[in-house]
Amino acid sequence: MELLWPQKMSSVLPPRVCRIALINMPWSRIDTPSIQCGLLKSVLEAEGHQVDVHYLNIELAVDLGVEAYESFSDLSSERVTLLGEWLFSRAAYRSDAGDAREYITDFPEVLETAKDFGISEEELVLFREENFPEWLDEISQRNWMEYDLIGFSSTFMQNVSALALARMIKERSPEIPIAFGGANFDGIMGVEFFRAHDFIDFAVIGEGEKVFPELVRRVSLGEKEIKMSGVLSRHNSITPSTQEVRAPSIVDLNLIPTPDYTDYFETLEKYGGDSLLRGRRVELLVEFSRGCWWGAKHHCTFCGLNALGMDYRAKSPERAFTEVETLLRNYKISAIAAVDNILDMKYLGKFCEDMAESDWTLSLFFEVKANLDRAQVKSLASAGVTAVQPGIESLSSNVLKIMRKGSDSIINIRLLKWALHFNISVYWNILSGFPGERDEDYRLQANLIPLLHHLEPPNGVNPIWVERFSPYFNGHSPHIKNIKPRRSYYHVYPENRVRNEDVAYFFDADASEVASPSALAELSEAVENWRSLWKEGKRPTMFARRGPGWLEILDRRRSPARRISMSGWQAHAYNICMDNFKSRSRLVKEVGQLAEAPSEEEINAHIDRCRDEGLLIEDQGRVFALALPYQY
Repeated sequence: MELLWPQKMSSVLPPRVCRIALINMPWSRIDTPSIQCGLLKSVLEAEGHQVDVHYLNIELAVDLGVEAYESFSDLSSERVTLLGEWLFSRAAYRSDAGDAREYITDFPEVLETAKDFGISEEELVLFREENFPEWLDEISQRNWMEYDLIGFSSTFMQNVSALALARMIKERSPEIPIAFGGANFDGIMGVEFFRAHDFIDFAVIGEGEKVFPELVRRVSLGEKEIKMSGVLSRHNSITPSTQEVRAPSIVDLNLIPTPDYTDYFETLEKYGGDSLLRGRRVELLVEFSRGCWWGAKHHCTFCGLNALGMDYRAKSPERAFTEVETLLRNYKISAIAAVDNILDMKYLGKFCEDMAESDWTLSLFFEVKANLDRAQVKSLASAGVTAVQPGIESLSSNVLKIMRKGSDSIINIRLLKWALHFNISVYWNILSGFPGERDEDYRLQANLIPLLHHLEPPNGVNPIWVERFSPYFNGHSPHIKNIKPRRSYYHVYPENRVRNEDVAYFFDADASEVASPSALAELSEAVENWRSLWKEGKRPTMFARRGPGWLEILDRRRSPARRISMSGWQAHAYNICMDNFKSRSRLVKEVGQLAEAPSEEEINAHIDRCRDEGLLIEDQGRVFALALPYQY
């Protein structure tokens, strides 16, 4: 294997080589390795230590059966119910854990969804009360004493399973230091989890690539009272309330090594490889940037991502290309997904150019901002990008303004059009529940949707929740009141052990000045109709063929299909707003410069007819053609 960017994160040699165990718990996906563990493995081995990454998520999938594991994993992705965390709460809190039937009574939707996956109420309760505690107990009996430190990465629905196993290991081997880190330990959440669980010796709050190797070095020295910025330690006199609790951010991301995924592939091979994945492809995770360059200027009102580290930092395009090349060479995997919150716009230059010039077979995923034009989307496609998550969130310019998204309806529709043209899948949702929205905003979207049936539909219409670290959580809106942890937290974390108001990331709240249920229902019905057309293989199309002085549109968005022909200045007017939107005044001016130019009244009348016939849309004085260029 090629050496993986072997920079040391510190200049001090460790006094001795340590053996470190990093643990990746359920319910993380089994078709992708842990980037958190992969990065720390690379960093620690560059410092001279030995690191084993234990993919216990894969082991549970083997023990349960892949189909059952994936069913639980899919169920656990539901953030309202915290099912994934609840399933391990008996193992973590034992007699302090709440009654299983009370949880199921409080969240009947869990049982209904479980039945869809072939899981009965009795099976659900049995897994929580007996099967998972027994499985963790067996895991805890392994020879963990061979390690000098055990680290748990906790992100999304991994927290309670990690706490349960850490507790069991500590009870059997109290002398082994145990460390926690990850997104679930950011800010006050990590401080409270550390306070409430005395078997955690160290908690890293924030970015770990610099402080964790230094922590390991001090452990190797045998230091008894470790004082570090960004690390909570059980063995010193500094309390979490007085200690600086966030690790310093890494400014130059080029110093961070490429993640080492060796243990993932070894574990996968040990348990059956392709047969375990049942033909699904493995997707490698990369990280090219941290923070959000848009959020640093205009933090979206509902977004809690990036916690306290919004400042945007990105690897150079050259380094990003080298990292993709290294991963492809080492693992021969072509599907790569960036975990970045937003794509650095500089990558649309040299990075995309270098990727396009390579002869690699690739499937790349990025989160992007929606304001990409045709040329930029084409650049992504030429680089091997096959899917994006653009944060569209709405087709209402008013609602998008309330969100502070920096986009509007016509910008989002432009992205959908060119992504489809260049065969890039778009993952997006329509969100609701923003103070200041109007029923009209959702009814206008419902009326707009039939015109967009030829474009990729959203996953659904979903209400927002209040997230920790978001402007709404921090008092941005006087119309959001009574913020409190979602009630599912109280079924997971016992109140006599954990302060849920400090560990919760998702919150319930009372919001006023929001759209009515009837308006939302109207939009939801329109979206479901849109989605059903794509699911049933009846996907509508709308293409335009162009030639010298003429244009023909074949519109199959509804039955019967229709053919619209234009010529001369009328075809030219439509062509002008095919690639990008134009202001109506600019469009009228450009058409008016033709030799056979009609009057302004005739041009405006033509624009009105095209709009009324659903051939183009108009928003805030701008017009945009909906037809895609015809492709043979």
